Amino acid sequence: MEHILLNSETNYKNVDMTLYLQDVKILYNACIDILNRHPEMIGYRQVAEKLRLVIQESENSAER
Repeated sequence: MEHILLNSETNYKNVDMTLYLQDVKILYNACIDILNRHPEMIGYRQVAEKLRLVIQESENSAER
């Protein structure tokens, strides 16, 4: 696999997708692994925060 380069013209386009909570947790953990090795990569921190919020909301709604 190869990297997909960021494109400043399309980076901020919203996309809708459906993921299992398991997928969201995998992506969150991948971001954390990257940040542990490269803390300067703030984009991963921002994405991890969004994913963490989704995880918390999902788990909170399951408790109700």
